[in-house]
Amino acid sequence: IGLLLPKEYFRFGANNRLLRVEDKVGNETFVYNLPESAEWCKEPKVKPLPYDSCTRHHLLPEAKLRMGSGMCSIMYGLLDVTSWAFSNDLCFYVNEDDILLRDRSVPNSTFINRYFEPIGVPRDHQIVKYAHQEPDKSHIQDFFSHKNVLEFGWSPAKHIQALGIKYTKKHDFRKLMTRRMFRFQPDTRHKACSALESHNLADDYMAFSIRRGDKHKEVNKEGVHPDIPSMERYVQAAELMAQVHFDGEIPPIFVATDDCQVMDELREMRPKWRFESECDSVLATGYDLANMANWTQAQLDEHFEKFFVELIGMASAKVWVGISYTNVAFMVYYMRHQSDDTFVLLDGTIKTRIP
Repeated sequence: IGLLLPKEYFRFGANNRLLRVEDKVGNETFVYNLPESAEWCKEPKVKPLPYDSCTRHHLLPEAKLRMGSGMCSIMYGLLDVTSWAFSNDLCFYVNEDDILLRDRSVPNSTFINRYFEPIGVPRDHQIVKYAHQEPDKSHIQDFFSHKNVLEFGWSPAKHIQALGIKYTKKHDFRKLMTRRMFRFQPDTRHKACSALESHNLADDYMAFSIRRGDKHKEVNKEGVHPDIPSMERYVQAAELMAQVHFDGEIPPIFVATDDCQVMDELREMRPKWRFESECDSVLATGYDLANMANWTQAQLDEHFEKFFVELIGMASAKVWVGISYTNVAFMVYYMRHQSDDTFVLLDGTIKTRIP
């Protein structure tokens, strides 16, 4: 994304050795012994989006998040809603009432603002209040997954005059907008990056994304279940990528998974390799979104704090290996700045799988 982010955004040392990552949280400065590619462990250098800068008020889009959506599905949908709204000079707000990602026992609790900087105008903003006071509510419409938003998302090039973005290819555009919309709260970022640092990944490393849990229940339009790769296929991909990107040496491998049983499988298959994972400190036995309905805030925090470590770890890896039947893949792809030949989908290619 060289046209969108300046070259100095990423700094490399001699022999391409990566420098330490420095972050500021309030008045404190934290230095993490991580690859410089860990850009998500730094204070963002691109500005947040001016959500209340719209000048057209004939329509107030509502992003009503769906009960059955996971975090990456929600963020991916909000990315398109946000982009479409700015392209039409409209403000929008997010409705989290139905989602399972927040503590539903607490009225008006929020998933987004607990972990991220706000997205959209607040629900108590005067724009929203005024719209809901009007007798005719027809100008308030749900645009999450709306056909207009989807069509804009799929268009091959984007142009948003209000943000100074000229015609830009779809994937490059989404990488930029991800950095402006998907912004961790400083404390969330610090917790995740401190945990990632504890895995001793200061040099180049590889990441596996292994998703099990409720994925075996899913079927596509043809009634076919997703192709869930064996651990052998992950290992084979790692051996190939080591030849291409690591001079034939197997690097440390950071494993992001919702099913910690895979760690025993991998370590038994390749006992001399170094596998790192949050599973060594937080047990996970297979993610099923439906189970979240009854989780306490403490359980939600534990789940998401583990996942944020994994998300930043995958985005920062020199090489990523995973599958496309989870929205995690799309999220990680747009968070990464590395070239496409370092992003390996075991069930397809970038061209056929990344929307």
